[in-house]
Amino acid sequence: MKQKIIIFIMMSVIIISLIYFINSVDDSNVSGYQDVEYLIGMSHPNLTDEWQIVIHEELEEYSQGYDQIKMIFTNAGSSSYKQINDIDKLLEYGIDLLIITVNDANVLGPIIDEVEKKIPVIVLDKDIGFNDYTLFIGPDYNSVGQMGAERLKDLTGEDMINIVTLNGPIEDPMVTEISKGFSDRVNRELNMNITENIYCGWLRTEAQKEFELFMQSNQEFDVVFAQSNALAIGAGNILKEHGMDVPIITVSKFMEDKYLTYLDIGELDTIIYTPVGGKEAIDYAMEILESNRTNLHIPKRIVMKSFSVTKQNKSIYTESMERRQTLDVGYIQTHLYNEENLSMTIDNDIQVVNNAYENIGFRYYDIDEDQSAREKDQLQKHYFMELLNQGVDIIFFSPENSFGWEELTKLAKSKNTYVVCLGNPLEYEDTNVIYIGPDYIDQGIRLSQYLINNVYNIHYDIGILEVTGDLNTRLTVEKSSSFRQQISGYSRINIIDSIEGYQGHYQQEELPKQMLQLKEKMKQSFTKYSNDINVVYLHQDYYINPLKEVIKELNPDQDIVVISNNDSGIANKDSELDYQVYPDSLYKDQIIMLLDYFMGRTQIPIEKIYLPNAGY
Repeated sequence: MKQKIIIFIMMSVIIISLIYFINSVDDSNVSGYQDVEYLIGMSHPNLTDEWQIVIHEELEEYSQGYDQIKMIFTNAGSSSYKQINDIDKLLEYGIDLLIITVNDANVLGPIIDEVEKKIPVIVLDKDIGFNDYTLFIGPDYNSVGQMGAERLKDLTGEDMINIVTLNGPIEDPMVTEISKGFSDRVNRELNMNITENIYCGWLRTEAQKEFELFMQSNQEFDVVFAQSNALAIGAGNILKEHGMDVPIITVSKFMEDKYLTYLDIGELDTIIYTPVGGKEAIDYAMEILESNRTNLHIPKRIVMKSFSVTKQNKSIYTESMERRQTLDVGYIQTHLYNEENLSMTIDNDIQVVNNAYENIGFRYYDIDEDQSAREKDQLQKHYFMELLNQGVDIIFFSPENSFGWEELTKLAKSKNTYVVCLGNPLEYEDTNVIYIGPDYIDQGIRLSQYLINNVYNIHYDIGILEVTGDLNTRLTVEKSSSFRQQISGYSRINIIDSIEGYQGHYQQEELPKQMLQLKEKMKQSFTKYSNDINVVYLHQDYYINPLKEVIKELNPDQDIVVISNNDSGIANKDSELDYQVYPDSLYKDQIIMLLDYFMGRTQIPIEKIYLPNAGY
């Protein structure tokens, strides 16, 4: 017992000393950094949070691999006001780049907007939404919550279960996202019921206090879902006192031996492991600094993949990884979005990578452009199966259709094959599926913001004709849903009509017919709704040609504002387009980065790589 007390006191002294050191940064601490090539500031929201300690240790460890950088750390102690002051202090020290995990996205978002105008900002762990920054690296906390709910299905099958959730502070956006993902998934199951949602601070002692109060209510429950290790252990301690053995699922940013032991002895059933991304933050910080923010070839957002770790599969995450000696890559070529851009870029990238990595072999399938959309979808699935039978390690392709891939991706997972989707995400997601491409949700938000900020005060009522892409693609769904969600709060903005266009993947001889059919649909909509339409939202910029013909023929009395998505990666200079959002074409660099990962490890900690969007 005495030995445990001594160890506890020693650990407490170390943590308090660390927090004191980071809080006591002053001019004397940074005076020795004047000759350093790059000075990076890291603003922590709260270093009593075990997750932030892990982030701090990762950044320190990986930054030591670069002689030309030094780091300054600050700790806001859960105060947004202090974090703002910390940022000001770091700027006074002359930092060249800021890495930050925000205490409150609503408060810090506008501050980061201003900092980004001066120096690059990498947002780590917690996203800040529509605010501006150079790069975000972190997990999708909504999907983390969903993974927790998925584990419940494995635990209970069809049996009825009652669940208690033990969450962090209710005002924390991360807590909200995990809770939403978990509850949304649970609510789809008839045999799952959330008995109680408990909210508390992140400390084990706070969790114990709140969980004990809950236990006094004598409610029945079968499983606990906790949002951190400390909360899980706190709940476990109370359960032991009451002589109860209940499965606990927890969320963790690290895989320390003691938590793996908890899995072995059954005190924890599952750890939803969410990698921090400290290495990626340092590597990208160096790339940003050395480029001087010009000709940057980095994505906008990197979503780290989370993993469900149990006693049965934990060896996958704990065994030392050996570098691969060879890599077998499958690639299915399509011309889904822009013949002259995406497919040519990918083809060139494959050659660049092939020359750079002699130990990487490629198996290549081409799909003739003179195929119907249905034929291309069937061929993709046929070639996908061929590549699986050949035992490739990775398959790169642009899905013609987002739907109908669940069984094939599950089969790929069983064969330890990763699936990398370029430009169009699959409807079905799994731990072996990675997406590289535009952030279509962000595009929808940007287009809606343009209407709200630039058109809303000019037209009393805004009536929109939405011309969608192929409804069988997830990109179309994401564009439309995010746009509609943003305008839903404005009573004077309404979608009058919605018609389906085409995706540019028909046989060449069919394109004039598709163009003519789309023109006829537009004409019918304008005729039916007469003067109600004053905005047209195009999901593809090349829809502008039939639209111009319709406007010329009908000559409507009102001016028509035209906004558009543009998937080509190059701004469309057509003067009839009032505003468009298009992605930066950076596929080559992201493919090379992924191949580096694949050569170095078995588990790939990246789920999605979103390219930066630009407006024109």
